[in-house]
Amino acid sequence: MADSLRQAGHSVTVITCGGLLHKHCLAMSHVEMNNWARKRKICATCQRNSSAIVREYGFSAILKIDDYLNDEERTLSRKAAQGLDRQSFLQYEVDTIPIARFALYEFWLNHKLSSAEIPEDLWLEYLAMFENALLVYYGMRRILQQQKPDRLVTYNSLYSVNRVASAIADQMSISHFALHAGRHHKRRLQQMTIYKGIGAAVLVNRQPVLEQYRSSPCSAEQVDMVSEHVRELLQATSPWVYSIRSNKRLSSDLLQRFGVQDGQKVLLAVMRSNDERLAASFAGIGYYEATPIFEDQYAWLSWLADFAKGHPEYVIIFRVHPREFPNKREQVTSQNALRFLKFLEGLDKPTNLHINLPEDNLSLHDLFKITDVLLNNTSTAGLEGALFGIPALGVGDEVFAFDTALQDEPVSVDDYVAKIANAAIEGWRFSRVVAAYRWLNYLNTETSIDISDGYRPIRPSPQRSIRALHRLGREVRRILGIKGYFPEVKNRPGMLRNSAKLTYAIVHDKESHIGVFPMHPPGDAVSEWKMIAYAYRSIMNSICDAQDDRFRLRIEETISKA
Repeated sequence: MADSLRQAGHSVTVITCGGLLHKHCLAMSHVEMNNWARKRKICATCQRNSSAIVREYGFSAILKIDDYLNDEERTLSRKAAQGLDRQSFLQYEVDTIPIARFALYEFWLNHKLSSAEIPEDLWLEYLAMFENALLVYYGMRRILQQQKPDRLVTYNSLYSVNRVASAIADQMSISHFALHAGRHHKRRLQQMTIYKGIGAAVLVNRQPVLEQYRSSPCSAEQVDMVSEHVRELLQATSPWVYSIRSNKRLSSDLLQRFGVQDGQKVLLAVMRSNDERLAASFAGIGYYEATPIFEDQYAWLSWLADFAKGHPEYVIIFRVHPREFPNKREQVTSQNALRFLKFLEGLDKPTNLHINLPEDNLSLHDLFKITDVLLNNTSTAGLEGALFGIPALGVGDEVFAFDTALQDEPVSVDDYVAKIANAAIEGWRFSRVVAAYRWLNYLNTETSIDISDGYRPIRPSPQRSIRALHRLGREVRRILGIKGYFPEVKNRPGMLRNSAKLTYAIVHDKESHIGVFPMHPPGDAVSEWKMIAYAYRSIMNSICDAQDDRFRLRIEETISKA
């Protein structure tokens, strides 16, 4: 992105911390506070990478925040951290910038907190993040005052130090933009998203151009691209997928496990991860202003328990979000999970209500096999259910993670009950699968910018000797100060094919590039449905046991309803 801006004739200044954040930065989130040897190694690696990037792209204007601080500011930052009070720390501001709140973002997510009461054993780590944010405040304020840039660009502007820098830019009337990787599970690092301001990425399902994608058939190439994403989703190897991989559980075994009788419909209720929304609120995102029909997820579960008692025609499986417990991405149990488990002890559960916890070792995608209606509380499981053809109902809350057209939202509890009954009768529909494909095509074709011609992930060799040789070569290049440290960008073209998209929003000071550039030519509707049906059958069979006649029949019935 920076190189594309420079090639378009703009002056680009690269800013690094220069080791300033060595006490405990974002890259050290997985390291214990007192493991200084590991932290020094991470810090040194990061600085080597920064230097190599500068060398690879030939950037001339490089600034280190560490060079823009004086002794007085360092002392003020250290003393402010030492004097911070655990009971009132959220009130700490500098020049109206809520430093203490901004410093909570990734710390909150990493430890899956549910309240601003930071446990004593985590307080020192938070103080390090707070001191970092304050140091960046002083350093970035001076840099922006001296450099007077037209734009500021950060990677994920919600990260604490980036959020502070963006707040300073706001005060100086400097437009700021956030970069992020894409959403394709396999091509994620070969995509880039760019949005102006804070948290605008959550609004992609409100863009006017989305309506065109809803009505435009996917081309063969686009169906393949989405299918690749869906296959990777079901493989569940990505750290961005919280569910475990399907164990190919038989539908009959699952029905027996949950005591589902002939004639009963299965309602699968899925929670959201509460800490992510709360962390965003600390960063200043105010987009979550809906009025859901239930006060919170606890009130929702209590209502479902009462609903199950009066409706024996349903079996309800309430699935706790796996992020709340240790998983392949985070080895932490959330505060909310502990509270929830305690809440369950006092819940009067009827026999047709079951609680599904991660310890049950059940894949979401296996549970989908027996699900008639998905009851969703703003989880991305709503999109995954649509890829199966399952009707989904929300709780009247805002849904930002996927197309709102994929989920029906009730306006009252009575409406919720009626919608559940209607959805149970309607059942799976292939049209939902097609709609989900078109949404994912919109995400990956329109909102994400393809940078695959400039960045190609390198798969490490399975042979240890070859991996060692490659590391040696990288180290030699680093010592000699020559290019080639990053094989991922080797042989990239002089100008990326999407350089105009990469620079558009920043150069023109626009919200994003979405809706500006011509759409790819749409495919043919009949061909699209045939291709998606072929992919759907193949993908569903990949999680289906050869003896699971019930699920295979459901797959064919869903396709036939197209």
